[in-house]
Amino acid sequence: MGKSTIKKKTEKNPEKEFTDYTIIIIKIYSMEKQIIKIPKGIKYLNGIMTELPVNCLFDKGKTACGGTSVAIENDKNTIIAMPYVNVIKNKVAQ
Repeated sequence: MGKSTIKKKTEKNPEKEFTDYTIIIIKIYSMEKQIIKIPKGIKYLNGIMTELPVNCLFDKGKTACGGTSVAIENDKNTIIAMPYVNVIKNKVAQ
């Protein structure tokens, strides 16, 4: 399983300072929960991951961190649950 990364802007200086963020991974068969603390300075998941973990629920906790792009750009079959299909269509078109 690869590492995961997200960058969250702070109110002080949104371009230079970032706080840690957390991703939660729950393995489907064992229900084992893994919490990954996100290091400062990484904006998108593809900064440290080339694929998402398999056979799990992957809660990235926020939008616009590149999770959908990682799922679309690798060779693994991935189920992406989103409230709007157009978001996925736009990502695939990029």
